[in-house]
Amino acid sequence: VDEWIAGDRIVLKANPNYHLGEPAVKKVIFKVIPEGSSRLAMIKDGTIDVAYDLNPTQIKSLEGAPGLKAIHVTSNEDMVIIMNNKMSPFDNKLVRQAMNYACPREDIVQTALVGYGLPWKACIPMMYPASTPPEDFPYAYDLDKAKELLIEAGYPDGFDVELSYDADIGAHEVTGTLCKTSLAKIGVNVTLRKTPSGVLSTQLMAKELPFSFWSTQPLSSDPNYAVSLIYYGPAYTNWPSYCNPEVDKLIEEGKTILDPVERTEHHRVIQRMIMDDAPIVFVAEADYMIVIRDNVKGWNWNTLYESFLELVSFAE
Repeated sequence: VDEWIAGDRIVLKANPNYHLGEPAVKKVIFKVIPEGSSRLAMIKDGTIDVAYDLNPTQIKSLEGAPGLKAIHVTSNEDMVIIMNNKMSPFDNKLVRQAMNYACPREDIVQTALVGYGLPWKACIPMMYPASTPPEDFPYAYDLDKAKELLIEAGYPDGFDVELSYDADIGAHEVTGTLCKTSLAKIGVNVTLRKTPSGVLSTQLMAKELPFSFWSTQPLSSDPNYAVSLIYYGPAYTNWPSYCNPEVDKLIEEGKTILDPVERTEHHRVIQRMIMDDAPIVFVAEADYMIVIRDNVKGWNWNTLYESFLELVSFAE
């Protein structure tokens, strides 16, 4: 680190003694640019070489733009609605299942993500080898089934709920609106609560929210790690406060299974149990999206969301 000015920039200088050889790029400046519209303008006019965190509509607007490359690839980012399993009415499994039947996944992918993603039909990233196949996913979009489940759960007239979402992510706001519209059709009246990222994160970790939109990225494809993040009872990141002792027992047993085939099948059993319990609303998988100048070479996506700057160079 050559310079760090909080809220403005971080300047990194290449290490000439790096074990894989001195990096081609000698200096990298990370600029703090809060507004997406500003990042969009700066990548278009050449002020910056890489733009993070543009929303899908902005990415779409840059496809084919001269001098730019809009990158979007299938990723491990899972968009979810966290239901607090200890708070009414989400302490009722039937209600949680109803929320999943009423989730308009296809509309969310096409509208909020403008096609840059997939309906999430699993409980870990679908790109991971041990994920259950899409045909195992039990929740097709079915408002009649959702309404039946609410009646069975004791909510024939639905209920009111507040959905918190990240103020800094445009796709989350659009997703919230689509969910609000769909849930209204089964009597669930949603009030959208736009919340700063830091506040939302703090409240999620404190398990204070009944219904909140979030994204998660299991960094490793190992199935035991992936299911343990949200669905293991003692996990710090068990945002929904989900607790199924049998699932916990199987997760603990899975840690010691070394045979790859047996390990995969064991964790698929766990995943099917989790999907039946519906501790969260399984929404969509968003593509990894970034825009770079077309002379930037070696920029690649990875499940860690790390920027391996030692691999980056500029075309001559």
